[in-house]
Amino acid sequence: MSKPYDPAKVVSRRPIRLRHYGYSQTGCYFVTICTKGKVWSFGRCSANGVVLSEIGRIAGQFFLEIPDHFASAIIDQYVIMPNHVHGIIAIQPVGARHVVPAAANLNAFSKPIPNSLSVIIQQYKSTVKRWCNRHDFPEFRWQTRFYEHVIRNEDDLNEIRNYLENNPLRWIEGKTDIPFDTYVP
Repeated sequence: MSKPYDPAKVVSRRPIRLRHYGYSQTGCYFVTICTKGKVWSFGRCSANGVVLSEIGRIAGQFFLEIPDHFASAIIDQYVIMPNHVHGIIAIQPVGARHVVPAAANLNAFSKPIPNSLSVIIQQYKSTVKRWCNRHDFPEFRWQTRFYEHVIRNEDDLNEIRNYLENNPLRWIEGKTDIPFDTYVP
């Protein structure tokens, strides 16, 4: 039996997006998308890099296919880690497509804004989950939200690229207490 709704006990989440910023406008975005409970669904790290599971390979394939479904998106760089995906997604104007000004781009009622970062990530997550459901991995789940960082300049971009390139090695160094074979195959 479920407990009755008590508005006094509702914990309000702190907004994680920049206020008054339009996430469909031209720019580069660093995103991190985690599995629910940080379950190792995508593989494991080894001295030679990330050894991907079947779900990890699909997550990587579908991440690279984002531009096939969103003409405004470009994948700059990405890495699939055991329990999360990091990537740099650039959003650019396509042809004569009208770009909505940032102030008009507020998502006050959670209406999907076409070609926005949120829509791109939501579609990516849905596509991976649908594949998992159809291929006998129904236990796979994503964390509800995702992390993003607006990349503001070339130095920031290069620092994030370096982070992505070196993340598997840092993972091994920082996670030595976790067995490397702890993941959903």
